[in-house]
Amino acid sequence: MSILSQRLIALMFCILLLQGCSDSSDSPESKPTNPVLIQAELAALEINRKQQDAWNALDANTEAAVNHYPFIRLSAGTLIVFETFEAYRDIVDAISLPNLLTSEWDHTEWDQLEAFQSSPTKVHLAGSFSRINKNGEKYLSTATVRIVTKEQDTWGIKVRSTAPLTRPDELGETMKNEIAAAESAAMLVLKNYIQAWNERDSPSLSELHHYPSLLLQGVDLQRFDTPEDYISYQENTVFHHIDYAEWDHSDLGYADVIQSGIDTVHIAIECENFNVLGESCGGAEKGLWIITRVEDKWGIHARSQF
Repeated sequence: MSILSQRLIALMFCILLLQGCSDSSDSPESKPTNPVLIQAELAALEINRKQQDAWNALDANTEAAVNHYPFIRLSAGTLIVFETFEAYRDIVDAISLPNLLTSEWDHTEWDQLEAFQSSPTKVHLAGSFSRINKNGEKYLSTATVRIVTKEQDTWGIKVRSTAPLTRPDELGETMKNEIAAAESAAMLVLKNYIQAWNERDSPSLSELHHYPSLLLQGVDLQRFDTPEDYISYQENTVFHHIDYAEWDHSDLGYADVIQSGIDTVHIAIECENFNVLGESCGGAEKGLWIITRVEDKWGIHARSQF
């Protein structure tokens, strides 16, 4: 039985145990006790199982059908937006699967996949998968985060971001240093963002992004193709509508590196808002940040907030 199948069975068992129990919190939690959140995670895991089954069956139609569109793919610092089912299916059919068949690939297996943040309509997953050759040997492992959303009462994969995975015992000293430097650079981007946010400095905020840059607020997708697009959004949609009598600044509660490679870092965050008296206002907000290196510049490529 696969790791993912075991996880699905465990979640189903939890749902049965929790029926009739109450949980007043609907905020995203890494280990929810609310049956609604557990069911959301179950649905997110199931849709990813379907995606991998379709991949192993070389079924481009089903593999494309598990996504929500526009669908976002991030790999090695490159962001691609597939606007339609047909656009993604045709790429898989014409390029991805033929390239796979010319390699030593036999099938792909999940090593692990778990939710780390969830709401009733969105789940953030992190894990890794490996390509297996015809001798049953793993020859390539990849770390991934998946953002799965419920839109029009249907669950689908909205964002996939990947980074090559090297196990700690396989890391040489040079690679360890490069990954540590990548994490430090990504954390600095995050720190500078919070500082510019508190200073209401839209131009500085825009400089911390790569373009196109994406913001998934709940299940609503915002796309910024240029720095000017982002500045306009911040000034006219965000800062213009903030109640400055209530909000004074935001502080980072935590920032945990979920996965990291030499050009991609996935970070789970929690940010809290405060008024001028230093009192919490509006509660904590959790999210996922995908920070990448493009042409030696580290910047935000995508963010997902609840």
